[in-house]
Amino acid sequence: MTVPHADCHINCGKGMTRMGKHKAIRLSARDRAILHLADRLRVLTIAILLKGILAGLSRSGASKIVNRLVRSQHLCSYTLFHPTRYFVLGDQGARLLGRNNYRTLPLGPQALPIEYSAAVYCALGRVARKRLMPQEIKELYSWSIGHMEDALLCLDDATSVLEFLRVDLGGPADHVARKCRTDMDGYMVLSEFKALVQNKRCRLVVITGTKEKATAIKAALRKHSWPKGLLIHCSVVSELLLLTARKSHA
Repeated sequence: MTVPHADCHINCGKGMTRMGKHKAIRLSARDRAILHLADRLRVLTIAILLKGILAGLSRSGASKIVNRLVRSQHLCSYTLFHPTRYFVLGDQGARLLGRNNYRTLPLGPQALPIEYSAAVYCALGRVARKRLMPQEIKELYSWSIGHMEDALLCLDDATSVLEFLRVDLGGPADHVARKCRTDMDGYMVLSEFKALVQNKRCRLVVITGTKEKATAIKAALRKHSWPKGLLIHCSVVSELLLLTARKSHA
């Protein structure tokens, strides 16, 4: 999956240039949908919006809409990798949705590749997935435990398969496989989770940066035994390689 360069260069956030008093605007239903998507995915890009909410618009047209939301501080714009930008909730957007101010800050060197990869997987894959928010996890899976509610989970609405995402941050393939094994061991203590797996309604998804690394991870995963019925998939997000390389030099 590749993402073209982005067009928005207006920043906001702590430690960055502020616009001063924000420009008040009247939010349309589309504006609100963009904010809710930023809340759900944690990271937005122009490419993600053009695939969904702003489908049919030109890149320039989408950028104008996003720039307006940045100027009003409903969104914040930060550097993904030059010249591409990513967007999170701004002060006004966080206030509107009842989120803490930390959600307006730039993502750290570990959080950014994780959140970006999850957003790309959910929004730009061949099949759209719905990233689940903690409250939705509690509502859909009342038996869930704390670390499950904090996990990267998404739902394939077409098949009702619950997907557990693990993002490869550059460690050896065997290390990634062991992390996945630990994840699954923690969930398999729940009888309800076991039932999901046995009914083939649970998928472990490993996101990595290259096809070669995906092949290595698949080989490492095959060295482990997995619960019968568990679906396993590897997905490639090529920009992850750039983000983890930047992290290693931070």
